[in-house]
Amino acid sequence: MWQNRQTTRRSGGGPSAAGYALALFVAAVGLLVQAGVVRAESARVALVMGNGAYDSSIGRLKNPVNDAELMADT
Repeated sequence: MWQNRQTTRRSGGGPSAAGYALALFVAAVGLLVQAGVVRAESARVALVMGNGAYDSSIGRLKNPVNDAELMADT
């Protein structure tokens, strides 16, 4: 009455390891491309500092402040 069936997996019956790896690779590339697009569209910000106020042995410098203002305007 009871039949002894042995279940075997047929080749080609399901996704292979290579298929999973390919899907993971495609997803990773898609995320990296999307991150690059978002990064390219975002505004770029920089902190520009011109330190011209040194101690009395060096004195006050004009160029660092002028250079910082030029960089901020660029």
